Amino acid sequence: MNPWLAHLDNVDLQWIVDAGLPQWYDAGVDVWLNAPFLVLHGRLHRDETWGHPGGLLGVEAWLMHWPTHAPWHVETPVAGLQLPLQESHRAHWAQALSVALAAEARQRARPEPVEDETEAVSLKFRYITSRLGWVKEDQCRVQ
Repeated sequence: MNPWLAHLDNVDLQWIVDAGLPQWYDAGVDVWLNAPFLVLHGRLHRDETWGHPGGLLGVEAWLMHWPTHAPWHVETPVAGLQLPLQESHRAHWAQALSVALAAEARQRARPEPVEDETEAVSLKFRYITSRLGWVKEDQCRVQ
């Protein structure tokens, strides 16, 4: 799980719950993620990069104002939240977004998620998923 969540406070987490745009993708389809997308369950890959629950994909395209070079292939059914980040998030979430980018780079060639999450990351991820009525906790694990 990407440790970026540990750098957000409860107000930020509640904003993710309230403002996040639910997205669902069936296995076998290709999706373009040019805005930050928080993976809640399922697995995707692009080239040698994998996306797992807790991952934040599409952040580089959003930060750089540059569309992604290739779509993500949905390996197993995926549910997540597209985060409608604004310019103010660039400063307010700078540390969290930096951590997200670095963590995704470390996990690029790993088909299974890195199991180095802290208790803070796990608790904050569960905070988000528990407040979304359409997500079941047992779905938010790598399948």
